[in-house]
Amino acid sequence: MVKLDFCACPTPELVAKIEGREYSARPSDSFGAAAALYLAHCKVCGGAYKLPWRRVVPAEPDGTAASP
Repeated sequence: MVKLDFCACPTPELVAKIEGREYSARPSDSFGAAAALYLAHCKVCGGAYKLPWRRVVPAEPDGTAASP
């Protein structure tokens, strides 16, 4: 398997390493705040994701989004 510099997966599984911790991320129509400072990488191919992405914010038990 050839490692790509940039992710070319049709359905990327993204992760961003922020302050030494890994966070789930997803493709987006616009860049999220974390994307301004950090790169997301695809867990499938290992390539950097150069398109817009956002962190996935886990939901609270009541169904609302938690504060990042």
